[in-house]
Formats: sequence, structure tokens, C-alpha cells
Amino acid sequence: MTFRREGENTVTLSKEKLLAFGQHRGELGNSREVIRLLELASNEFCLANPDMFLCYKNGKVYLPDGKQFGFAREEYPIMPEGTVLLPGSAKSAAFIEGPKGRQNGNIALIVDASKACFHQHEPLLSKYKSMFTADLQLRNFDTNAAQFSSQVRGIFVQTEHLPPAKMFKIIEVVAGQIPSNTRFSYKDREVTVEDYFKERYNIALQHPQLPLVKCRGLRLRSDVFFPPELCKIVANQRVTVQQQTTQLMQQTVKLSAMPPAKRIVDTTRNMAAMQLLNPNNPFVNSLGVKILDKPLTVDGRVMIEPGMRYGRETCKAAEGKWRSPRQTEYVTGGRLDTWALFFLAGVNDRVEESKCM
Repeated sequence: MTFRREGENTVTLSKEKLLAFGQHRGELGNSREVIRLLELASNEFCLANPDMFLCYKNGKVYLPDGKQFGFAREEYPIMPEGTVLLPGSAKSAAFIEGPKGRQNGNIALIVDASKACFHQHEPLLSKYKSMFTADLQLRNFDTNAAQFSSQVRGIFVQTEHLPPAKMFKIIEVVAGQIPSNTRFSYKDREVTVEDYFKERYNIALQHPQLPLVKCRGLRLRSDVFFPPELCKIVANQRVTVQQQTTQLMQQTVKLSAMPPAKRIVDTTRNMAAMQLLNPNNPFVNSLGVKILDKPLTVDGRVMIEPGMRYGRETCKAAEGKWRSPRQTEYVTGGRLDTWALFFLAGVNDRVEESKCM
């Protein structure tokens, strides 16, 4: 078996390597291939069910509909700019040391609850209105085209006049290029984009004054242009870093933060959804391994927070910050009965001699 992980070289597994690892399971140097294989096996059930899971690199999996796994509707909040927050998890395999040291380690599957923003399945113009709430009548669409283009670039859309199977990737919203005056050759004559859709598809554009959307088809060599009112965003597309605004990023960070107890519950739900705790999971069983249903636990202790000394006073940390008391004496002063001041004159200084006091 040969596979490749992004950013790494190709890894080839063989029966001999697996047997060798089984004989020397405590050696860290022999664990890399088997760790990668465990990562693949733990992800196979999700890849085999694309309607239930949205899979991404580095073991990240999200649930578009997690009601059957215990996720409530409130855990799918509608976010700004036509997006929605989906629950999920990030998982990876690692070789951890046991209580007896490096020679007694075991492979562990690390799973942690996670959340991410996805674009809503809606018309492209609806997304524009959710981003530019002061322009619901689309009067300033051309003015906002450059900013809107930067935030929807890379999104896949479908069109009203073509089969759903055809998808196109947005390249740019072209300011100034509108359907009513953009012409091209059709049946040995020049027609506008507006007239073309009316003649060929019997579609009368409602907004012929809006800039065209430049797209690229998955199997097309040249770019195509569509009126924005005919474009609809394809479902289950994750919002990239380039598509995030400051407002969306702040909201995502705020709503993704979870208390430890909630994090444990969500992690357990995700593991159950991915069939990682199912003893009949054929992908994990084919490796001859078993994932324990109880997570690894360690003893913890609360450490005494350090203090900050200001002069003669010491203040304790509160909410992760050191707040000094009012009228704090930052330094302890002293008295010098004998002191001297030296002035070292430079070449250009108009001083005849240095003085000592």
C-alpha cells in the first residue's frame, strides 16, 4: 500500500513492515508508517459517507447535520455574511510514551472537538445583501464589486440555466462589465449577454445592470461569464482564511470556544458519529487494532499563580492579569549625599573645558 500525506514524501507499507513494527512496538523510529495507516483507517468511514461528513486535510471532519448524533439546532448558529458554523472534530495519530518510559509507548488516536464556518447554500445575490446590508436594493453593486469579489473568489457556484452537476469556480466579479452592454458572437452575429439568455434560455434578467461574474468550469479551457442573479452557491464549502472578514473571524473565535466539560461531550459525540467506538468498524478492525472507549486520563494539579512585585507591595493575578493597586510605589528611592556630574565635550561642542561638580 502506498499513500502520501500533504507536505511529506510518499510512504509505502508492506506486510513485512507491519510485522516488524508488531515485534518492536516500543521503538519510536518504527512508528511513522503505522501511525499514518491508523490515520487513514480512522478516516475511511467518513470518506465512505460524503453525505454525512465533510472531510478536510489533517484529519478535520465536520457534520452538516448532526441531529442524529446529539447536536442540537442551536449548535448550528447562522453567522455573518451568509455563513453558518458547523461542529466537527480534528483527529490525528501519535506515538505517546507510557508511564515506563520511551520503550513502553503506545499509539494513540487524538480527537478534539472543533468548529468551522461554511458558506450557506443560497443565491449569490443573497450573500451580497448579507455582506452589504446598506445596499439591499443593489444600487451600489458595481461600486462594491472589488470588495465583494475578494470575499467570494474561489467559491463554487451552480447556475439556474444549467444542470446541477455543472459547477463553476468564481474568479472575479468584473466591475463595469454588465449584461446589457457586453457583446459576443452568437450564431454569426453579435448579441448582448442579456439578449443571449432571453433568446437561448428564455430567461429575462431582472438585474441586467449588475456586473458579470467571471468563472472557470471544472472541464473548460476558457473562462465564462454569468449574470450574478443566476449563480447559486454550492453547499458545504468551508470559508477560507482569505474569505474571512474581521467581523466573521471574531464571531467564529467567540462561538468556537468551549468549556472543558462541553468539549468532552462534543468530542465523544464526534467519535460516535465517525464510528470510532464501534467494535464492528471494518476499517479499524482490518488493522487488528482496537480503540478504547475511555480516553486516556492523567492527574492534574492547580498551580499557585505567580505574583508581581511593585516596590514594597506584591499583587496577585486576577483573570490572568496583574492589576497593580492605586498609588503603587514602583521603585524604592534612596538618598545620595555625595554625587558628581561629568560632561564630556565633543569636537564640535563650544565648551572650553569639562567641569566637575
